[in-house]
Amino acid sequence: MKVAASRGHIHVLVHSGVTDDLLIPYQEMVWKLDKKTLRWSFVESLEPPRVVHARTTDILSKENVYAQVTVRFHTKQVGRTKGIFTGTF
Repeated sequence: MKVAASRGHIHVLVHSGVTDDLLIPYQEMVWKLDKKTLRWSFVESLEPPRVVHARTTDILSKENVYAQVTVRFHTKQVGRTKGIFTGTF
């Protein structure tokens, strides 16, 4: 699943391999997000980022190498939403 933001709107591009276990909670989370105010803040990093997996493979030729790296971030964050009809966060 890819998420692209443009002009304050969030667009979700879903690939055919995404299961309902992942898609439905995500759709509920961003439902009518364009009608809400989303406030997010980074509080602190609890530990340094750590590479947990890395791999490379050749695509089409030996000169064209594709790399995928998975990095674990352990952070403290705060997120709040405010709807049109609710006056508090």
